[in-house]
Amino acid sequence: MLLIVLAGLWAAVLIPATLRSREHAHDGRTMDGFHTAMRTLSRRTPPTDTRRILLPPPAIASPGGPIGPTVARRRTVFLRAVWAVAGTLLLALATGSALLWVTHIAADAALFGVVAWLRRISLAEAAEARRARRIAAIERARREAEREAAKVAAFRARVTRPYDELAQRRAVND
Repeated sequence: MLLIVLAGLWAAVLIPATLRSREHAHDGRTMDGFHTAMRTLSRRTPPTDTRRILLPPPAIASPGGPIGPTVARRRTVFLRAVWAVAGTLLLALATGSALLWVTHIAADAALFGVVAWLRRISLAEAAEARRARRIAAIERARREAEREAAKVAAFRARVTRPYDELAQRRAVND
């Protein structure tokens, strides 16, 4: 019975790692093929028309937007916890062992902890984003106030200049 639990846990750890390594190996083969194709194309004679159009590379976006390595790591931790809960539940249902039910309850507690951790991180990131937006709004308001002050100073300089010149002429003529 314990061997079944250990085999299930090892499978939960090794299967995703194996799939990931195969995916990375496939990516390497794709890159090698791309570099081979580019070397082949670079050996071709250049066309007679030397005009070229340079375009920016197309943006690669996933439906949810680009994700960073920390978000991917969090997603992986969450999915592993979900798989552990599902695996221990299936094993406990299949065997009916009390030990597996205890293991399943422990996996449930771990999943609850992961969700609480992710929620705390989410709230902290939202608070940081709000803080950054407030700081940006304060900076925009400060820059706008400086521009307005510069406009007022320039206006005052233009308005008072003729009066200053008139006062100088009067002083010379007196």
